[in-house]
Amino acid sequence: MRIGLIGFGFIGSEIHRRIARGGGPLELAFVHSRSPARLAGVDPALILDDLADAHRFAPDLIVADGARR
Repeated sequence: MRIGLIGFGFIGSEIHRRIARGGGPLELAFVHSRSPARLAGVDPALILDDLADAHRFAPDLIVADGARR
């Protein structure tokens, strides 16, 4: 299953870490953040700049880490 991540805060970065280490049925489709600097350690091929293009990454499920302070 291909997972798209919107948000790279505490939850989004933890989900990324767990999927990226592999060994399970999940695969990252894309990662998006309003703060691109947070994505420094993410594979550039996975970075989604514009949410309108999410469909191009063919995610099966999109998880949004939408916590607001």
